[in-house]
Amino acid sequence: MDVNNDGVISRDEWKGKPEAFNRIDKNGDGLLTREEFGDAARRQGGRFNQMDTNNDGKISRDEWKGNPKRFDRLDANGDGVITKEEIRGARQKR
Repeated sequence: MDVNNDGVISRDEWKGKPEAFNRIDKNGDGLLTREEFGDAARRQGGRFNQMDTNNDGKISRDEWKGNPKRFDRLDANGDGVITKEEIRGARQKR
């Protein structure tokens, strides 16, 4: 995402939703540092773990509380579960 290789992601370089940028940009300077981006990824991992109620490393339809269509989009291989890898892959496509 750091198109100009200056070590930060600016709003112009950001391809996601503006609300997500604002959430990640903890100091509000309009730039995402490696630390801010890493913190957001760790928080996302925490949410994954909260949804994975049986602690098997994946989220089944029974564990999913969100929109069923979003589940289908995240379940890239169609096996009926969402893994952390599938979530990472979805983020990279943005």
